[in-house]
Amino acid sequence: MLATQCRNRCRIKTASDAPTFEQLTEPTSFALSAVWGSSASDLFAVGASVAHYDGIAWSEMANDALSAGLADVWGNSSADVFAVGADGTILHYGG
Repeated sequence: MLATQCRNRCRIKTASDAPTFEQLTEPTSFALSAVWGSSASDLFAVGASVAHYDGIAWSEMANDALSAGLADVWGNSSADVFAVGADGTILHYGG
């Protein structure tokens, strides 16, 4: 899997066993800052919001506490994901 730090807008691609990349649609209309995933069917993208890719489609994850943009995302597993951003924002997803 390929995870990239993004500026302005990102195109998210995953690597399969073949030496080619598959272009995925962008998760939402918000600008992305970072992408992390535990597998090709479990990606998290952050920016002005948080989105999750399940291998088929992107869905925006609700978060009432988010008031500032997110800069980065990282996890230990699909049930232990952290996103960090402006003003000391730290979010945790526990599955």
